Amino acid sequence: MPWRLIVVVVLMGILIAFIGLNLENRADVSFGFHTFEQIPIFISLFVSFITGVVVMLPFTIGRRRNRKKKEKSLPEKQLEKPKKKRGFRKSKNKGKDPVSGETTVGPSDPTT
Repeated sequence: MPWRLIVVVVLMGILIAFIGLNLENRADVSFGFHTFEQIPIFISLFVSFITGVVVMLPFTIGRRRNRKKKEKSLPEKQLEKPKKKRGFRKSKNKGKDPVSGETTVGPSDPTT
């Protein structure tokens, strides 16, 4: 199932509903040297969003370039990312020394 397409269609529906409900909401937008009067709210929000996308675009492109350079310079074994622990599971090594593997906490059993 094309989940991305479904998500885009739903988001576009929400956007169209937002615009439709706010067509009559207008405000004055001032830049200090010039004031735009009676601008619809959704236009100012849309311009703010597009400005944020344009500002973040160089950072995204730079990250991709750095990642590609790193992939070219490192051997394949070093490219594998370690798995991250997720959730609230208890660690299997709780109470064990990370070097020797011996139990460091807990009651001692005098019979052994």
